Amino acid sequence: MSVSGMKKQLHKASQLLNERLMGAEGTKMDEDFLRMEKVKLVAVIHALLAELLSKTTEFLQPNPGTVSTTRPSVAFF
Repeated sequence: MSVSGMKKQLHKASQLLNERLMGAEGTKMDEDFLRMEKVKLVAVIHALLAELLSKTTEFLQPNPGTVSTTRPSVAFF
């Protein structure tokens, strides 16, 4: 683990300990984030974007075997 990673972990542990000892509340999430978490909207959007990305990649870099069968043959004179 790098030095910066260790510092980050120590800071997180220190912050959690201070919150517990001093009775401070952690940062609350906005209502929008809570609503997204309930509906699992983020997971749905992620799945849709992954599907869109795969279809876009397939469209931009098609399989040469399927291209010849899907496109009509053009006669050259």
